[in-house]
Amino acid sequence: MPFTTLNNASLSSLNSQFLHFLRAVSAQLVCIGHLLVHFELSDSQVIAYLPSFAVLIFFVLSGYLIAFTTDKKSRAYGFRNYMADRFGRIYSVLLPVLAFTGLLMWLYAEPYLLDIKPITGSFLSALFLLYDHPFFTYHVADPLLGTDLTAYFFAGNLPLWSLCVEWWMYVLYGLIFFMRPKEFRLIHVIPAFIGISYAGAFLFLEGRAGHAVSAIWLAGAGIYYFSRNLNAHSMIQYLPVPTLILTILCLFFARDFAVIAFILFFYSSVTTFQQGSSAFLSAVFKSLKWNAAYSYSLYLLHYPIMLYTDTFELSSIMKFVVAFLLSNVLAYAFYLIFERHHRKLSAGVKRLLAGEFTFRTS
Repeated sequence: MPFTTLNNASLSSLNSQFLHFLRAVSAQLVCIGHLLVHFELSDSQVIAYLPSFAVLIFFVLSGYLIAFTTDKKSRAYGFRNYMADRFGRIYSVLLPVLAFTGLLMWLYAEPYLLDIKPITGSFLSALFLLYDHPFFTYHVADPLLGTDLTAYFFAGNLPLWSLCVEWWMYVLYGLIFFMRPKEFRLIHVIPAFIGISYAGAFLFLEGRAGHAVSAIWLAGAGIYYFSRNLNAHSMIQYLPVPTLILTILCLFFARDFAVIAFILFFYSSVTTFQQGSSAFLSAVFKSLKWNAAYSYSLYLLHYPIMLYTDTFELSSIMKFVVAFLLSNVLAYAFYLIFERHHRKLSAGVKRLLAGEFTFRTS
């Protein structure tokens, strides 16, 4: 394969397919891993770790793609448009998921879980994406509500924690990338504080998927910039397979190093796939393209559905099958109804911010 630099190039077809493939596989690993452990179908430590590992893959992907997309935007695009696009992408699914899972909660939750204070606190934490914030959670929400929000997620939706970290990494990255010092206003202080505190805290504190998740997100962004400006040596094309094997071995024998091995695999893969082609790999990657389309919806829906399915009078294996199918079918429905229209939501937010939004009266 001939090697060139990535300067201002778009993602190659093979690279784009690879990224979609990783999204699809990671979402399914999170879902399947959670279901197997929750329904006590596996006591394997590797299976138990897979959801956390897959979340870390999402962080690498997220950092890489945000760096790629922002690098293609001019300064005129600006922080406001950037945040409108991020809002549409995140909230196009988050809002309907909160409504749907709230309904599920009323159907299956035990009475003690329906206390108004923790419900209110957990809903607001989910709505404003503030779970596990080092200041808000411990010094505002918990004392005010008299409950521990670190142990209480709205509708039991534990995966929301990672969305909160990811959202505020988006905000912080956008402020750094698009805002000149003279453009910084008082209104930017609060999001800057929240973003910095999330990024700083999760550099050192152990998150629910492991240590240094914000550093892992930044590693994904760094991979984009490093590979973009690098005249890659032809030896890199031989690294994806051995680094993939190394990642798998680490999952079994040295889990603390698995994400480092994956980062090496990801770097060598995106560099190789950006500068080459393979009909076989393209066919493999495209086989899961439709799964990738609804991966975000699946990530947010599977956990509450799992908890709801646990109320059924079924065997563990049947609960697994029902929860897996329900999660995927409903996630695909959410994609069709909500997620694929995220650009319309972004456009509406942009019009609203520009003062161009009007309500139709007829």
